Amino acid sequence: MEGSKVERVRDEALEVARGWSGPGAPTSWRLTAAVFETLADEPELLALAATIPLQRLPPLLFAASVQYLVARHSGEPLAAYYPKPGGPQPPLDEHFPDRFRAFCRAHRDQLAEVWDQRVYQMNEVARCTQVVMALGVLMSGQPGRDVAIVDVGTGSGLGLYLDRYGYRLSDERSFGATDSRVQLGCELEEGLRPPVPRLPPVRYRTGIDVNPIDVRDPDARAWLLACIPPEEGALRRLAAAMDVAQEGDPTIVRGDAAHVLPDVLDAIPEGPLVAVVDTYTAVFLDQEGQRAMGDLIATLGRERDIGWIALDPIVPLGTNADGSVQGFDVPRELIEENRRGGVFAVLSLVAHLGGRTTTHLLATAHPSGTRMRWIDRSSAG
Repeated sequence: MEGSKVERVRDEALEVARGWSGPGAPTSWRLTAAVFETLADEPELLALAATIPLQRLPPLLFAASVQYLVARHSGEPLAAYYPKPGGPQPPLDEHFPDRFRAFCRAHRDQLAEVWDQRVYQMNEVARCTQVVMALGVLMSGQPGRDVAIVDVGTGSGLGLYLDRYGYRLSDERSFGATDSRVQLGCELEEGLRPPVPRLPPVRYRTGIDVNPIDVRDPDARAWLLACIPPEEGALRRLAAAMDVAQEGDPTIVRGDAAHVLPDVLDAIPEGPLVAVVDTYTAVFLDQEGQRAMGDLIATLGRERDIGWIALDPIVPLGTNADGSVQGFDVPRELIEENRRGGVFAVLSLVAHLGGRTTTHLLATAHPSGTRMRWIDRSSAG
């Protein structure tokens, strides 16, 4: 096994641990950090995870495969640490690392079968809070206009129904569907005061994914739950949002965005402003793929009004990250913050409106979408 690959897997695992459960994170996120820290600290597990090709996200796919199997072995000691949808967050103790290692060793062949047959796909519906905030900025100069949502890397289509969720900021402001079963809270960290968006009517909604997920399939739902961090709030949100998506019966086009996006847009009549949404999708493309996506949207933006909303970590993933998926410079302080504290998302917007292109670096956000810091002075309230 190449030492450099093992070190990269270890680096990415520690980045995830620091990003998900850094200073100030609620105690319910400690299990998520413990999973990745235990993986990073155990050479045998690292070597096992490093058998997964790098483009398939070894630390994340490894952790999801463990969580998927744990749900099927509820009598094992490790299962006691993992929450269930609608249940409490079990306490974490000093025995967790040993039990995690023992479970992985005992089920290593089953784990390999799981990750050989699966693709890591995390659908965190709370990230819709940041998307809606960016959508408000995009639509701020377009009063009375409808929007068409095109969600790239949509997975099961949860991001297509952002107008059917309720949102509440920690400063007591709320918006969206306040009577929805999906209520998304977001803690505002120290920074500027973000504007409260007015949700425009969603006229069209289409998802694009290489591996669409059918939420009517019980096993597909089980895999989605396995890909979400083992935190009780995240599981509760996902379970409720999957029900909303199932009722909505989303339109999802199978394929790579670079190939199918032009046809998807051709099917949308003139009139609505098109919002191409990417949450933790472009980050997993290589630099050439990110540039191609930006060039494609820019080309389409010469023909009709379109905005690209991106919620992605600084790239490339890891402590050497120094750029954005949309190709513009990232402030030095955010680069240093990423190196110190682990992965977080940057909310950005590229708008092609009336033949004019503008870029906006709006906010940073915790990977769960439940915490956010607004940094865009031009739109701050």
